[in-house]
Amino acid sequence: MNECINCGKKAKSKLHKLYKYIESGIDTVFLKNIVTETVCDHCGERTLDFGPIAQIHKAIAEHLFNKQDLLTGKEARFLRTYRGANGAMLAKHLRKDPATIYRAEAEKKVNKDYDILIRLWYKASENLPLDYDAHDRIIEGDKKENKIVLEFEKNRLVEAST
Repeated sequence: MNECINCGKKAKSKLHKLYKYIESGIDTVFLKNIVTETVCDHCGERTLDFGPIAQIHKAIAEHLFNKQDLLTGKEARFLRTYRGANGAMLAKHLRKDPATIYRAEAEKKVNKDYDILIRLWYKASENLPLDYDAHDRIIEGDKKENKIVLEFEKNRLVEAST
């Protein structure tokens, strides 16, 4: 039993075995054995504890950078926002019109040129060596979306898989 953050009464907590992490903005991200939900029987307050959120977001971003098929618009947006850039900032870095960025992120799949550009920008913005072969991993055409499952044991990431 935990204490409710709203009323201070006792609240019940449960660990989600598999949690669809819609808060990431991507429909295909799942967190395994890390999200704790607490619900107060008295006032109904519901809270979620995601644990090591910075580690989770970094794992998602790296998985997206390394995925084999084209990014979705939501995935491209995640990479941009993970680096702390809004559309106007990214547009300035890429010497594009901000509308171009927002249009690309509204698409189910971004086009191949934008996909390569956002991945390279993501790595460059981290001040790490660029992976110039990233574009070789992108497969032509649309593929079925893969879900991302991040598994945790004792608040440590143990596996990221699709």
